[in-house]
Amino acid sequence: MGVLVTIASFAGPLNSFIVGQLQDREFLSLCFPVSRWGRHAPWLLTHCMLAAMAAALIYLPPGTSVDGDSVVLYVWFMVLTLSAFWGVSGCFIAFEAARRETYPFKEERIIVEGFCKYACLVGGGTGGIVVLALMIDSSVQKRILFSAFLVPVGIVSLVAVPRFRNTQAEAVQPKATVGVEEGPDIDELPVKETNSPKNCEVAATSLDSEANATIHSGVLPLLAEALPSWCPGRNRKVRCNTALLCLLGVRFWDSAYASSIGSMILYYVTYTLGLSSWERAQTIAGAGMVAGVTEVIMNFVFMKVYSNGDGRTDRTGAADKQMLRLSVSLKVVNAIGTFLIIGIAPPSVPLVFLWAFTSRLNLCSFSYWRISAQCWLVDEDCLQAKKGRREATIFGALSMTAHFAGAVFAAATFFGLGFAGLTTRNCGSFCEASDALDQHVCIDDCFNATIKDQPESLRLYIRIVLGFWAPFCELLTALNAYSFPIKGARLRRLYHLVSRSRGEDPSNTGATDDAPPAHQARSRIVLWLEESEWLDEAGWATRLSHTNAFVTGRPGKKSISVLFDASRPLACSQRSAASSARLPSAGNCAGVPGEVIGLSTLEKE
Repeated sequence: MGVLVTIASFAGPLNSFIVGQLQDREFLSLCFPVSRWGRHAPWLLTHCMLAAMAAALIYLPPGTSVDGDSVVLYVWFMVLTLSAFWGVSGCFIAFEAARRETYPFKEERIIVEGFCKYACLVGGGTGGIVVLALMIDSSVQKRILFSAFLVPVGIVSLVAVPRFRNTQAEAVQPKATVGVEEGPDIDELPVKETNSPKNCEVAATSLDSEANATIHSGVLPLLAEALPSWCPGRNRKVRCNTALLCLLGVRFWDSAYASSIGSMILYYVTYTLGLSSWERAQTIAGAGMVAGVTEVIMNFVFMKVYSNGDGRTDRTGAADKQMLRLSVSLKVVNAIGTFLIIGIAPPSVPLVFLWAFTSRLNLCSFSYWRISAQCWLVDEDCLQAKKGRREATIFGALSMTAHFAGAVFAAATFFGLGFAGLTTRNCGSFCEASDALDQHVCIDDCFNATIKDQPESLRLYIRIVLGFWAPFCELLTALNAYSFPIKGARLRRLYHLVSRSRGEDPSNTGATDDAPPAHQARSRIVLWLEESEWLDEAGWATRLSHTNAFVTGRPGKKSISVLFDASRPLACSQRSAASSARLPSAGNCAGVPGEVIGLSTLEKE
């Protein structure tokens, strides 16, 4: 049975690997035309039903087995488990991709994520009730009853299918096209007309170099983009996708932390605290209740804080910086708290309750940043793509990394228990073979004796995993999150380009009559940027530095606007009529001391 569970655990990464590519290649389009169903609704419809049926039928195996060695039962368990995992992977990846298209901006995505977390708490609690009830009484009648209960509960998500179908329609019909008029407003960006029916293929300004413009389909080519330049066999012509590399690191180490905690917490309560039977059940249930209540309260708090305002009008990016810094800081605080509470302090039940509270208090906010960062990565990839779409492949690669890390570290920590000296005993069989009058008392005494007989090395190993290894994984997660490059000026540009690709005018978003007018400069200098140079800051920063030196070298008082024109190169006769475009504030740049790239003016005395 342990071998089957291990195989099923490693099937998760494989499912994400395959499902993401199949969704991007519109594998179900023969039965569900994309023009009518969209790209994600068919996957939710079919795979939600598959997962619900597999979860229900797994409790109704054909026949019975007295000795528990029936091959039919093992095959039944394996087939339905893999089917359920496949269905869940298809639903999750379709949901991630549809959410990104339906809700294009951070504030909307955060609200959706907050309500999704509440829904997951309800769904997880409902499934937990079924498992606990069957552990008490697994008779055929009860299994049939709960299987019939799981089917309608499992297909509740089908109410989102019409919403998924409308996602395609919204992408096909952009809003009113907004032209760029010449003027000093720094929020204007270039717009190009397009007849493409997909918002990922809108001919928006490219966000990267020509070397990265061609889409390579498949998970493996995508992962190859994240390889550092020093890796052997790395294509030096393609620049490393640092954003993807950081997010892969976030998902890997975050899943390593979760799997290590999940694998060891029961053993900590049992063998480190020495609890059994009713005391152990009370401690686990009480800690779970504390964690759940904290999650419910803090989820609402962080949802309100992070969804406040509009990132498109936040020229300084203060809200995005706050979300990143607060999420990373709380991650570090939780790592330190876990190290002190679990790794250093003497084990006790009150500390378990304290850790349950502090862990959810500190970790609740991180998922909001992670979801936002994943969507930013896909947004940027869609806008820079010359052809093709691979948002489902990206989400599949991230999910595959998380599942792989979870399976590897869960198996590693579990096998480590054996090396640390864990010994087990079948107390049920032992008491049945004995002459004990009260079987329940015999089983409790046997289990307590098993706990006391465990070597001290086992307790030390459990505390090392929870108190040292898990915090180390959290610190690596925080480091990768803080290194994520889509922030600051790059994120401001992404917001504006997403608005333009949807036919919106970011300069009018949230505008009020009381808004101060943009500074009017007496002179203008236009820096011409081709699409391939949009994020090549090292290249156009040199040109801006030259402009700055020219302004500084001239005597007298001056006021000059530096405008960035990122439209396609035109013939010399057409350039005089071309409109100039500006960028939002991008912060200080190397080579341009004291100047802010993208501001409408440079003033010198």
